[in-house]
Amino acid sequence: MHHGVEARRGSALGAGPPSAAAGLSDARRAALRALVDTFLPRLTDAELAQLLDGAAGRLAAPRASVEACLRASGTDAGLDAAVAEVLETHALAAPDEKDFLLLLDLLGSTVGTVALFATLATQPFAAMGRARREALLSSLARSALELRRKAFNGVKRLVLALSLSFVPRGAGANPYWPAVGYALPRRAEGAAPAWNEYDYRARALVDTASLKDGDELEYDVVVVGSGGGGGVAAAKLAEAGYRVVVAEKAAFQGPSDYDEGEAAAFKDLYERAGLLTTVDGAMTILAGAAFGGGTSVNWACCIPLPDRVREEWGAAAHGLPQFLPTPDGAEASDFDRALAAVMRRIGASADGVVHNRNNELLRDGCMRLGYPVRATAQNLKDTAAKSAGWTCFGDRYGNKQGGLYTYLLDAARAGCRFMEGCAVERVLMGPAAAGGTRRATGVVARVARCDGAPPITITLKARRAVVLAAGALHTPCVLLRSGMRNPHVGKHLRLHPVTGVTAKFFGDEVRAYEGAPMTTVSDVCADGPAGDYYGAKLEVPSTHPGLMAACLPWTSGLAAKQNFLDLNHAAAFIVLQRDKGEGHVALEPSDKMKPAVHYTLSRHDRESMIDAMQHAVRIFAASDPDEVATLHVQETSTAALRGAASEAEKTARVEAFNARIRARGLANHAAGLFSAHQMGTCRMGASPATSVIDKDGECWECDDLYIADASTFRLPPGQTRW
Repeated sequence: MHHGVEARRGSALGAGPPSAAAGLSDARRAALRALVDTFLPRLTDAELAQLLDGAAGRLAAPRASVEACLRASGTDAGLDAAVAEVLETHALAAPDEKDFLLLLDLLGSTVGTVALFATLATQPFAAMGRARREALLSSLARSALELRRKAFNGVKRLVLALSLSFVPRGAGANPYWPAVGYALPRRAEGAAPAWNEYDYRARALVDTASLKDGDELEYDVVVVGSGGGGGVAAAKLAEAGYRVVVAEKAAFQGPSDYDEGEAAAFKDLYERAGLLTTVDGAMTILAGAAFGGGTSVNWACCIPLPDRVREEWGAAAHGLPQFLPTPDGAEASDFDRALAAVMRRIGASADGVVHNRNNELLRDGCMRLGYPVRATAQNLKDTAAKSAGWTCFGDRYGNKQGGLYTYLLDAARAGCRFMEGCAVERVLMGPAAAGGTRRATGVVARVARCDGAPPITITLKARRAVVLAAGALHTPCVLLRSGMRNPHVGKHLRLHPVTGVTAKFFGDEVRAYEGAPMTTVSDVCADGPAGDYYGAKLEVPSTHPGLMAACLPWTSGLAAKQNFLDLNHAAAFIVLQRDKGEGHVALEPSDKMKPAVHYTLSRHDRESMIDAMQHAVRIFAASDPDEVATLHVQETSTAALRGAASEAEKTARVEAFNARIRARGLANHAAGLFSAHQMGTCRMGASPATSVIDKDGECWECDDLYIADASTFRLPPGQTRW
């Protein structure tokens, strides 16, 4: 078995070696247990009766089984050990880990408790009763001070995400799943896949175990990154007869290796185990860090670049006429043909798309209100398959036509080789010719060792070219470590910021995590407040229990367990903003091989997202939910709609709730914010005065150095990519 997969077995997260027992002090462990048991307390008989009687007729398992699950505190379930493992294995960014440990120190002392909560106290938080601890945590969530809201959100995000995703050692499921009614769609143990799985290990992977520190290998082209851009580049170059190697920092995992569990998949397939945030902690960044990059984990929705975006990219101010839309009746442009070729190869089509219940709610609500809505192209063979909802954790079933099944396969069959666990440190550049620029001659990379030893450093020489396709977070970091001086490197970061609206339908089993996740889109808010197409799309996300638990508001331990019980009846829409505001990527001070993401929502983008949230509430309301909620942390983030005496009263409740949404706004740490798209940090343009690369993708500062990923985007497209 591959060492990357071996290392995952036996972990509480399903994704790493057992923690060192001495990683946390006894005092910190005591504070952590108190914290976990505040978010998820042991319930009393009266509380259990309240929950279960209210859910009569819709329990996911026999009442006794559900009661046993919900009674258990976080510590009873082993959640404190899962959180400790995250800390002890340094999965968090160094500043976030430092903040979390400081929080535990504060909670463990009376003085620290007084300072953290700005309240009188005669004992530390960890020694207080449940009611007092819940009140103090809620005060952090509602605090007018951003620093206190940040502390609450950082802890809540981690603890609740793990609460419904971690799997204890030796167990096959999360302790709370029976109450939720959630189960993995595992292929039968030992059963053969339904397709002929290509053996990358035997046929295409470089044997890195045989490499020694200081080794040099030579190829025609070195491609850095195996995602959407790197896969296409590698395939086309290898098919043209070049000797190509793809350097991928992730360990190889093929379809048979995917675990399908949420915590394990985040640990193995996402940057920072899905815990990466902006430097201020206000936005969670979901970015693929797998073999196949984002194509191995994204949601299969494929929307061609809209003409309005193409017009903007191709405008004279940007000097990129190749992107201009083709006039009706004219011959297709090179860009048109390239897009069509990619859509064909990945099998993307909107024909015969089957919507899951969550997407039906978006479609039907929009139709009732007269809002525009349409089905989106999917690169899934079978959108009706329940297991399609797990493609965000790697596809074991040969359904989603990501890189492993398409362009990486084409590259391998054409002779391309792949080097796993190979993190590129910098680009090597030869001296400049007279009056010219330097030329890329290869890369220096660190290669991970399977025995846990420190990585070795090797050189991959490139006779013809180097292609950077490490994504908008890592490609600029490679350039910065290589000494690039262009002031646009790492700048102009766009994130398509996302927030959400949820609803509960107690008479309807939504099971939002089953089936193709994002098959419907509404452009009702796409024009934006200024009518310039910097608005938001309304879409349906992939919502598995851990992510949903992390997103939903927390107001008390009892309410949190109510959410567990209601999860199969919950639906979600996301607001995906085409952002006008910009951020930047820099090197993380404590580890320069990692990116630091700096980004704050602009006023325009906040206003646009609030407007879209209000539309999302109306769309949900058109389908008669029992309640709707936003991702705000305040207690007023939920509105009850069931029981209104008339349509007029329901409309009044909806608009009163929408007024509260506008009043709350989207201040930092006031609501859950996410990004699954990162773009623009090495943008394309007509001049080095405004861009990093020219119209052909070649760096202004270095000949034969090309970039082929979303960092090249001149401006954000405002939609999902494959």
